[in-house]
Amino acid sequence: MERKVNKILLIDDSEAINFINSYVLQELDCAREIIIKDNAEDAIAFLLHCVDNGIALPELIFIDINMPRMDGWEFMDEYKKIDLNLRNQSLVFLLTSSIDPSDMAKAKAIEEIKELRDKPIDEKLVLEIFDKYINVH
Repeated sequence: MERKVNKILLIDDSEAINFINSYVLQELDCAREIIIKDNAEDAIAFLLHCVDNGIALPELIFIDINMPRMDGWEFMDEYKKIDLNLRNQSLVFLLTSSIDPSDMAKAKAIEEIKELRDKPIDEKLVLEIFDKYINVH
């Protein structure tokens, strides 16, 4: 793939989904680094560590909606507390195994969420996202 981002953050409590998602991204060679977090709390801690240390946030964040302890919606509540200029470095995509119409409506109401998509990610989805959102060459 000719276009590549620096970092992609995958957040899902399923080891199998994280494996599939990271495999697809590695095969496409679309990121210099893929960070995997198996819960939203660790993901927020990672992002805050980046903010506190002047490290660029991941350009793409893929997060599962339904997870124990902190779900995707609660993650978004915490994510929105990060400085807007820093948040604008990232594009957030919610992933779900079943698209519930209420989830779709809720996702559309949150400005920071670019799209709600089916999981796991596949080559077609990644290429669509890069074509639509990523202008890195």
